[in-house]
Amino acid sequence: MSYDREADALEIRLVDGVAVDRTEQLEPGTMVDLDRRGRAVAIELIRPARPWPLDEIVERFHVDEETARVLASFSATAGNAGNAYPFARPEELTSAASSEPVLT
Repeated sequence: MSYDREADALEIRLVDGVAVDRTEQLEPGTMVDLDRRGRAVAIELIRPARPWPLDEIVERFHVDEETARVLASFSATAGNAGNAYPFARPEELTSAASSEPVLT
């Protein structure tokens, strides 16, 4: 996983050492990189603190349960909305009282 704070962009690499054959955009700011067989190898998110279509990614690209749990921990749609989300810019945080760390 790599996060570019300046661009507010997160890349979550699901499979190492596999070439990306094509990228599918699910919605503006949510792209899934696929290998030549159509398997998800990475997810790219612009403004990852916003809700993004995790359920669609898991279902459509057959993401295994363990990976889905890890992805859910980064998803604002998985109950993280309203908390100090680790990939939110400080001005976007909605709860200053949260004990969760904010990456800088």
